[in-house]
Amino acid sequence: SYRNTLSEPKEVDTVPFGCFKREVFEKIGYFNENLDRNMDIEFNLRMKKNGYKIMLFPNTYIEYYARDTFFSLWKNNFGNGLWVIKSSKYSEKAFSLRHLIPLFFVLFLIFGTVFSLFFKPVLYGFMFILGFYTALNILFSFRLALRRKCFLCFFLNIIGFAVLHLSYGFGSLFSLINYFK
Repeated sequence: SYRNTLSEPKEVDTVPFGCFKREVFEKIGYFNENLDRNMDIEFNLRMKKNGYKIMLFPNTYIEYYARDTFFSLWKNNFGNGLWVIKSSKYSEKAFSLRHLIPLFFVLFLIFGTVFSLFFKPVLYGFMFILGFYTALNILFSFRLALRRKCFLCFFLNIIGFAVLHLSYGFGSLFSLINYFK
């Protein structure tokens, strides 16, 4: 929601650069210093678990600069995916189910590719789901390009969404593989 225009305050799961009253920290504790990343996710989940709401206000202005290359986007989101799994070692509720969707997507791609080689019905299902993902990627990339009135953005968004989802998923997979070491 913080990436879209709002007309009135809205309850959300997280906000960038949140501001909190001292009483919140006194009740639920501070940010978990064992985490190199995702400490905001973990903190926000603890807040919600303790009955607090996270509000996004439309009159707040933040100037944010996105990663300027696909490689830096990959590197950043690989780290985010890595830490979403790794953080569960330091906190009982370090992430929510939606943070695992890129991991499931990557596992689907790996296992779907392998099983498609041996089972024709799996191939059809695999191609259907991959086609559905591609169609959604194209649709949302087109909508964003129209909103920005930027033809080149259409193609950059297609690549950007794929890089975002794959890097986060592979980061989570890498972390899961190394979780018990």
